[in-house]
Amino acid sequence: MSNNNPLVSNVGIPNFPEIKPEHVLPAVKYLKSFFDQKLAEVESCKEEPTWENVVEPIEMMDERLRQVWGPVCHLMAVRTSSELREAYQKSQPDIVEIDLKKHQSLKVYMRLKEIKKSSYWANLSNGKKRAIEALILRQELSGITLDFDRQKRFNAIEEELSNLSTAFSNNILDSTKDWQKVLTEKSQVEGLSNLVLSQLSHAFKRAFEKESTPEHGPWLLTLSGPDYQTFMQHGKDRALRKELYYAYLNRCSDGKFENKQNALSILRLRQTQARLLGFSNYAEFSLATKMASSVDEIEDLFESIRLSAMKQAQTEFKEILAFANAQGCQDLSEWDLKYWSKRLWEKKFELKDEELKPYFPLPAVLSGMFALVERLFDIRVEQVEGEAPVWHDDVMFFHVNDANSKHIASFYLDPYSRPVDKRSGAWMSDCRNRRALDDGNVQTPIAYLACNQTPPTGQTPSLMTFTEVLTLFHEFGHGLQHMLTSVDELSVAGINGIEWDAVELPSQFMENWLYDKNTLIGLSSHYRTGEKLPEAVFEKIIASKNHGSGIGWLRQAKLSHIDLCLHSTFYPEEDDLLETYDKIAIPFNYKSACEEEGKILYSFGHIFAGGYAAGYYSYMWADVLSADAFEAFEDVGLEDADATRIVGKKFRETVLGLGGSLHPADVFKAFRGREPRTDAFMRHNGLTKSS
Repeated sequence: MSNNNPLVSNVGIPNFPEIKPEHVLPAVKYLKSFFDQKLAEVESCKEEPTWENVVEPIEMMDERLRQVWGPVCHLMAVRTSSELREAYQKSQPDIVEIDLKKHQSLKVYMRLKEIKKSSYWANLSNGKKRAIEALILRQELSGITLDFDRQKRFNAIEEELSNLSTAFSNNILDSTKDWQKVLTEKSQVEGLSNLVLSQLSHAFKRAFEKESTPEHGPWLLTLSGPDYQTFMQHGKDRALRKELYYAYLNRCSDGKFENKQNALSILRLRQTQARLLGFSNYAEFSLATKMASSVDEIEDLFESIRLSAMKQAQTEFKEILAFANAQGCQDLSEWDLKYWSKRLWEKKFELKDEELKPYFPLPAVLSGMFALVERLFDIRVEQVEGEAPVWHDDVMFFHVNDANSKHIASFYLDPYSRPVDKRSGAWMSDCRNRRALDDGNVQTPIAYLACNQTPPTGQTPSLMTFTEVLTLFHEFGHGLQHMLTSVDELSVAGINGIEWDAVELPSQFMENWLYDKNTLIGLSSHYRTGEKLPEAVFEKIIASKNHGSGIGWLRQAKLSHIDLCLHSTFYPEEDDLLETYDKIAIPFNYKSACEEEGKILYSFGHIFAGGYAAGYYSYMWADVLSADAFEAFEDVGLEDADATRIVGKKFRETVLGLGGSLHPADVFKAFRGREPRTDAFMRHNGLTKSS
């Protein structure tokens, strides 16, 4: 089978063009057999338990799982199809069984516990100790200590949750691509730039294979991220904004793609699973693997930000309302808020997105981003063609080299939106992890980076909004932590083994550099003239940085709070999801609430189909860490190349290098020399600490 099935034969870089849906089920059957054999070898070993005869075999089992199943998961996100979905769903029970078998092996659990109790433990490195402790915790959270009947119930829940999360995610994708609107009247596209009209015209031609021009249409509007954000901010047709707003809000709220029952079932099963393990609720279960110690500690952060952001948000809203009223809009509705906020932004700061985008073509942004990390972390990034098979012609492949031109890592970049078969949002995931090899060498890590920015059209490259540039820097920050790890133990190398609420630190840290003049102007290059972003425009960007930050952070705190409440005090059998949302949201409402806003839960993939269940607060938590970390560079002067290089070296050696080999609190202290503070976060976001 290994010669004919590209999933089974994969031990390095996946051969994506050769992977077909019919390969999935046989590959998973192979995995089951492989895991059974390797697990039996570990369990039957009569030698004293050691890292080499217990943990290393388990890590190699995980590595094989990633090699075979990882490409399938990746293709589900970036190039899905009905055939692939069917194969994925049929395979899920076996994948869940494989995972549970490993983590519910009592013999492995006892051997790991023996290692901790033995004198051998003292001689292990911090990374190996953390890996063993993480394995023990994972086994305990997988029901290793449950009796037969309760473990059987736990396993059934695990399989059902896997199926429900996949269904939830698929419904979001299907509901998003199901809605589209052909625009034929110029009045419908008033306010949109020539560049956007060109993109919507191109989308129409691609979808219907009929003639269209940017000037006269027809134009195709979809619910893709770029389309939605652009039209809500710039489309003058208020009725069409309203239609688009409700189409986006109502995704998965009813009909064939409804997610209400999926959401309720997921919440119910998570609570049941947590209680089986002795936790009061799923939030407590989730925090067992987080940096935050308790729900109360997180709620204190919410309240601090809520109090600081509320007054500012109310002031921001009054300003938007007054501005809209002065322009003749007397009834400011939800579908008007982004539009008039953007018009106010343009007037106050004399900025326009469409005037900024030509300065940020993707090739120039990439070149500038790579120049920054070269300066900070002494690495070199170069694109290589033809070395790695890709899943789409848009995909690029890069090598990361050290200062001596030694290859240390690689990454794929899939930058553009494809609503038909690629999920929305942006993410980084692992293709291959760093680990020590038997021959004394090191396996180089490989990352997947995916965004959903506007694709190029004709001879015009992908021109990025400032927000899209921020997103790219964010995901590259994740990639750096995966790729620049210095840890050789696979289970704690890169982002592996890092507590979830600390894993956003490097990503949000990278965003800060876009407010550094040398960095932003350095990466800009007008796609026609090559002209750099004028300094006067940069100053306007800085002045506008915290426009709407009160509203933005209040919303982030609200969603984080709702996530925790749904996983702690919500009772799916008794409580109504939308009514609960409305009730929980009250302290965070800076204006009259939209009665239907709670429907966003039905497409809230982060908590129902991603890794952020009872952990959505992680963005806020990590932003406090990242702002404090960036302050270390500010303290020595961002313009001082030598000083920032020294701090960058320390950041690489600690935050980026240590991965999960130390607790994130200890990693932060190793970099900063102290515990984190909120001062820089408040300052960066224009918030005032509440008294």
